[in-house]
Amino acid sequence: MLQKKLTKHSLSETNIDNFQYVSDKYIVNNLLNSSANEWSNKYVIIGVDFDGADDSPQIVHMIHRNTTVNDMLIKFGELYTLGIDFDLGKLYPIQWPVKRGTAMISPLIKWKHDHDFRTPKHKVDENNETEKHINTSNHQFSFYKGHVFNGQTIFPATGYLFLIWEFYASIKDRSMKNMKICFEDVRFHIASTIAKDGTFSFYLTIQKTGYFEISLRNTTLVTGRIFEVETCDIAYEDRVIDTNLPMLTKNDIYTEMTLRGYDHKDQFRGLQKMTGNMAFIEWTGNWVTFLDNILQFMILQHDSRNIYIPIGLGKVVIDAKGHMDQIKDLGKENAIPVEINYNIARSKNVEITSLYDKITIKRKTQNDPTLETYKFIPNESSLSLEESLIVNMQIILENISMVNVNILEIFDAKTSNLQPVAIYVKEILNNIIKVHANITIYSPRKLENINGVQITDKPPEEQSALICIGYNLLRYYESMQKALTYIIKEGYIMSFDKVVAPPNK
Repeated sequence: MLQKKLTKHSLSETNIDNFQYVSDKYIVNNLLNSSANEWSNKYVIIGVDFDGADDSPQIVHMIHRNTTVNDMLIKFGELYTLGIDFDLGKLYPIQWPVKRGTAMISPLIKWKHDHDFRTPKHKVDENNETEKHINTSNHQFSFYKGHVFNGQTIFPATGYLFLIWEFYASIKDRSMKNMKICFEDVRFHIASTIAKDGTFSFYLTIQKTGYFEISLRNTTLVTGRIFEVETCDIAYEDRVIDTNLPMLTKNDIYTEMTLRGYDHKDQFRGLQKMTGNMAFIEWTGNWVTFLDNILQFMILQHDSRNIYIPIGLGKVVIDAKGHMDQIKDLGKENAIPVEINYNIARSKNVEITSLYDKITIKRKTQNDPTLETYKFIPNESSLSLEESLIVNMQIILENISMVNVNILEIFDAKTSNLQPVAIYVKEILNNIIKVHANITIYSPRKLENINGVQITDKPPEEQSALICIGYNLLRYYESMQKALTYIIKEGYIMSFDKVVAPPNK
């Protein structure tokens, strides 16, 4: 047996004369002797059948007189926790290969979850992702139903930009009203049609670099880049209107848009007037419709009656705070001037550069041919009820360009001996091309069902109808006042009154 001689550094004054070599007696003596200081915590003592120094964590008592095999295995585990590695395979001699069906040891080892420890969790996300649900039956998103062209309701291109802008502001914990935002290299890959139920679930992703993607059912719809800028640097010239150029009214503009195949309605009909390369766009507090109206202005620069679909935008810069300050300065007139110069549309705080679009094929509508005749009808003439309705409906529709027409007929207690004229109105409007009529009869009493006409006993919404049909409205002031609240600003009232002719007639 090799023996290691003790140095003077390893010996204390109490044992220098008794021990010259490392032995079991020397180790036991140092453990029992409190004055011995040569043992530090970096050493581990494995004890075999002895007592002493029980308070030291570095001493593992392996074998006692009553030690079992299980106790000894536990001590091996204590040694392992102290950093001592050894080959446990020698405790379980195995002859390889093992027989089929030999039980595994690993299922027998389980974690003991007696204590809970709080640990910090640091999450680093390179991408920011969210899912945006839209339902057009909700009042907040109902305006999307007004973006109609080529006979289909399409989700507007500017709607995608607004969704990304809104999500980007939430990531930065900023208010959209105070941001100066910029979009670059925006590409619209696929146009998304609004379904009958009006529900969407867009998946939005914005990378750390600002590149974003909008997808629907694993199909990429829009890509591009978004970021904030310190200054917008919009070179708006604020030109003086050339009085020598013709001024197109809202009616003129959307008559042309309808002929091209754009059937926009409500807030998407925001172009108030246009002359040359300048237009005035109504601000309704909606960024989606305002930006879309600018795109309409840019599309109208094409001298062609084709349908153009946006497929890309080079750059869009928006100074939201400056825009809201501009709105305050406008006062009651909410029309914002926008000018176009070399495929760049600018207002004072919004700039859209390089609209890329493509021509789409118009859908051929297979309607039955309608035969029309022109007849002179004097102001004073004798007409039947149906002929009178035809003349009045045609006069109304010639003076307002609308595709979807809401008509309300009020049928109250004063009309108990009359029959509703909605059935005649429905047949008249069915023979007029590009007019879709929604006819409603408001009647507190029960009426027989009329095909294609809605009958309700609930009071109608205010400013919801183009035409309000009533009876004896000129004789009853309250009834006339109610009828005025039901029609829109450009609406009409049609009243059936019993007029007594003067004696000299």
